[in-house]
Amino acid sequence: MLRIMIPIHSFAPGGVERVALRLAGEWRKAGHEVTIALGRDDPPGVHRFPDLRFLMTPSRVPTARWETIWMILCLWRFARAERPDAIFCPGNSYAVVGAALRLLLGRRCPPLIMKISNELDRADMGRVGGAFYRFWLRVQGCCFGRLIVPDDALVGPVERLLQPAPGVLAAIPN
Repeated sequence: MLRIMIPIHSFAPGGVERVALRLAGEWRKAGHEVTIALGRDDPPGVHRFPDLRFLMTPSRVPTARWETIWMILCLWRFARAERPDAIFCPGNSYAVVGAALRLLLGRRCPPLIMKISNELDRADMGRVGGAFYRFWLRVQGCCFGRLIVPDDALVGPVERLLQPAPGVLAAIPN
């Protein structure tokens, strides 16, 4: 049995969050202990998943505008208290959360797993933004113990842009 923690910002419509909740349910059925680190119950949705365990830190101020910073702080606190065996980041938007957690916890950080969900080539960012983004992708390649892509066609681009260590990347179809 693994203790898996999954950060999600909210129940607002989003593909990676739906995938994360579906996987959490399947992992739970397989006998694993799954905890969802929830940034905010907005729109309310915890009641729709009675078989899943949620951790959430109430806030007196709205956190939607700074949800990534809020998630980093909450996940850091939850991971220190719960000591999960692995943390699953369900999409690229959670890469900064995982990378920050790696920095905050250092050697005490559990293995980080990220499902790459978005297009990696960002021509819309311009020359300077594109260079920073390519650097950021390489940082991700170093931070995560396991990278998962939803299609074999993404293996080559991920290897080229993130340069993960051998054996870190796997293609698992949705």
